[in-house]
Amino acid sequence: MKKLNKKMIGIGITASIMITIMGVTLTNGNSATGEVSMTVLHKGELINSVNVSGTVKSAEEHSIYSKENLSVKEVRVEVGDQVKKGDILAVLDADSIKKEIEKTSLNIASNLKSMANESQSIQSNIALEEKNLKSAQLALEKQKLTYETVSKEYQSGTNAELSNAKNNLEQAEIDKNVRLKDYENAKSLYEQDFISKSEYETAENNYKIAAMSYTNAVESYDWAKENFEKTYKQAKADLESAKNSYEAAVIQLNVARQKNTDSYTYTIEQQKVDESKLQNQENNATITAPADGTITAVNIKIGQTPSGILFELEDTRQLVIATYIKEYDVANVVVGQKVIIKSDGTKDIVINGEVSSIAPTTRKDTGSATNEFETEVKVNDKDTGLKIGMEARLNIILDQKSDVFYTSYEAVLTSKEGQKIIYAVDEKGTVQEIPVQTGMESDVHVEIQGDGLYEGMNIITNPSMYTPGQKIKMK
Repeated sequence: MKKLNKKMIGIGITASIMITIMGVTLTNGNSATGEVSMTVLHKGELINSVNVSGTVKSAEEHSIYSKENLSVKEVRVEVGDQVKKGDILAVLDADSIKKEIEKTSLNIASNLKSMANESQSIQSNIALEEKNLKSAQLALEKQKLTYETVSKEYQSGTNAELSNAKNNLEQAEIDKNVRLKDYENAKSLYEQDFISKSEYETAENNYKIAAMSYTNAVESYDWAKENFEKTYKQAKADLESAKNSYEAAVIQLNVARQKNTDSYTYTIEQQKVDESKLQNQENNATITAPADGTITAVNIKIGQTPSGILFELEDTRQLVIATYIKEYDVANVVVGQKVIIKSDGTKDIVINGEVSSIAPTTRKDTGSATNEFETEVKVNDKDTGLKIGMEARLNIILDQKSDVFYTSYEAVLTSKEGQKIIYAVDEKGTVQEIPVQTGMESDVHVEIQGDGLYEGMNIITNPSMYTPGQKIKMK
């Protein structure tokens, strides 16, 4: 990009006229031939500006890439086409991705069905184990009551069967002892012939029957006692078994409740993530415009696998001019300053713009000894004829005054008293000293003010060669 490093100083509404007078005759008896440079003073517009050149570009530029490594199926735009945000620019071949999406969707559906079946099975198993636990609990409570009853009878000896057997034994023992005594008495009396043999044999038989009854009562009592011992032990064993069954049912229920479908859930979640990625890839296969604008480059063809930039999209309605500002000027340039834009391509018509951005740091890729700051100028006018890529000349207006007198720096002197002065030539050709005050400055022009100034005044622009009162005769 070309840059103009000099500043524009004065653009006169009525141009200042520079005249050179040859063959000057000096008064005071001295004469000489020399050259005097004069300008005719007129009011005009004084502008202090930074002049640079730049390149027209879009204010909004988009380089469009493909996120997927797929071959091109369709290209729907050409260079110069106007597009809206969201318009389809190209379509990539996503058939393989669609097949993967279908396959993944089927797998998700299958796993969802399996997870539902597994969940139903788990709930059924939990219900069964809850039922088993309730049955085990009822059995345990029943067995506790049985054991408590048996244990109480065992401890207190109040078992009905055993008590009856014991009572029968005690009665049989009493009866046996009575019969034994009767037998022994009968035997003694029989031996003394006090009773008959028949009476003796009756007493003997009664004893034998009582003895037999006693033996049977002992056996019955022993059997009842042994049987009750067995009943007690069995009740105790049955209680322990009921406890074990209950504890086992609790464990089985906890195991059933711990079963879940987490493995299915994890698998399905992963498959959904894969499906989402595939859907994004499928969506990426449709290349769309990220904004309104004009297609300025198309770098793909049908059948190619794209790489790099596919399309360049630029907004040709919103233009900026990219330029660079030298380090010694950048302190005077601020965002918002007015810019006058001209271009050969637009036949130097005046186009209005303004400074829109200034880089905070110098550009790093320059080999110049002077630091430069990248700057953009916004084109404010519409339908300017500017086109992207054109070179443009920019006058960045730092200061501006209209309807003022101004002259070159060389035309202004400072008197011994510190007063700013200029030398003018009156209608008689006499050099006059005119006191002035200076105002706005540019690189080579300075604003001058004073009561002695008027339109059409002839000002000497090389005053250091003259003194007030000298006569100048123009040929």
